[in-house]
This record gives sequence, structure tokens and C-alpha cells, in this order.
Amino acid sequence: MPEQTLGFVESLLQKKLCPLAAEQAGCFCSTCRKIKARQHHSVIWICPEKGYTVDDVDIIFERTAFALDENEQCFFILTKAQTLTSAAANRILKVLEEPPRGYQFILLTDNLNALLPTIISRCMVTMLEQKVGLASSNPLLTFFSPDAHKRDPFSFEQELKKQHLSEGQSCDLLYELINYYIETIKSAPDNQRLSTILDFLLVRAKQPPQSGGSELFWKNMYLSWPVKK
Repeated sequence: MPEQTLGFVESLLQKKLCPLAAEQAGCFCSTCRKIKARQHHSVIWICPEKGYTVDDVDIIFERTAFALDENEQCFFILTKAQTLTSAAANRILKVLEEPPRGYQFILLTDNLNALLPTIISRCMVTMLEQKVGLASSNPLLTFFSPDAHKRDPFSFEQELKKQHLSEGQSCDLLYELINYYIETIKSAPDNQRLSTILDFLLVRAKQPPQSGGSELFWKNMYLSWPVKK
């Protein structure tokens, strides 16, 4: 999950749970430190390594079985919500629609279209713009910059093998790349090459890497990358 998104969530939680954070930036009180360390008792992060299962969301029902005090709050943060299976998504529908008093849910995703419409309809959607500097991001992405017209297959393959990317990590990088080009095009809307690359990436996003296929996914993308003429 991009750092900008996590930073936004942490800032939101601080303003909700720390009386000082709403008045001053950069609060380092005990509450804020626990939020950043993901150790606050009122914040439950649900971050399954792979796709969500019904068991992964059981903690929601175990916790919401206890009523909160009138001014008490509790937050469930579901990262990579696009990996919710149909069974897991359907299980949490009712609690999303009618959460017990004080309980709130934050679902994070890089692919809104991958969420079930029934989930989206029960949420307030906030889109976060992400500005990505490829040079300061994952080294693999430098091979997919707008000026990456000099091919260096050996260096690319070495970097790819060093990464050992999972399918989830590959999807995160792909959307990071897409967001970079979306932001870049805003400052150069008439640049045909940027538009060509973005179209290329959006097509790739429709066929994300399958289980065990991350390395092949990136190799194919590198080989078919729109080369600068």
C-alpha cells in the first residue's frame, strides 16, 4: 500500500483519537505513537498476506460483540480490500451497512473496480491522488520511465530477480506506475507518448499477475513496453 495512503489514514486516526492532533501538526504523544506503530487498542488492522478469507474477518464480529461506551470509538482498517473474496465481502455487508455504535470501517484499495458493488454502495469513497517519483521509488520502476528508450535487459532481469515480488506487491507497483503517468499527463496533456504509455498500462491492469506469475508479468511488460522512437 502506498505510503501516502497509509499516511492519510494515520493522520485521520490521530485526529479522531488524539485531542491534541486536531490542533497541532506532528503530535508525538503516546496515543499518536501507538497509532503509527499500529499498537493502539482502538485500531484493528486487518492485513492478510493473500486474499481475504471468511476467517480473516472473524475478528470484526468478535470485537463488535462488545458494546462501546458512548464516546468510545473503534476502527477497523482493511488493507488491499480489492482482495476480499465474495464470501468474505458478503459476510461483512450487514455490519458495514449498520455498524454498532462507535465502530467504523476504513477499506483501502488501489483498484476500486475490483470491489463488489454491494461493498462500494455501503461506503463513502475518497480518492487520493498519488504523486510518484520513479527515481525515488522502487528501482524496478525506473525501467518504465517516459525516457526508458535505451534497453538494458540484463540490468532489468537482475533487478527483477532481486525483488522476489509477490502478486500483491506487483499490483501495488503497477498502480503506482499508473498513478505516476496520470499525474504526469496533467502537466502535459498533449503529450502523445505519455498517453500511449498510460493506455498500455491500463490494458495491463486488466490482466494482473496470476499466482506465481509476477516475474513473467514484468518480463512481458518490459519486452512490450512502448519504446521511444
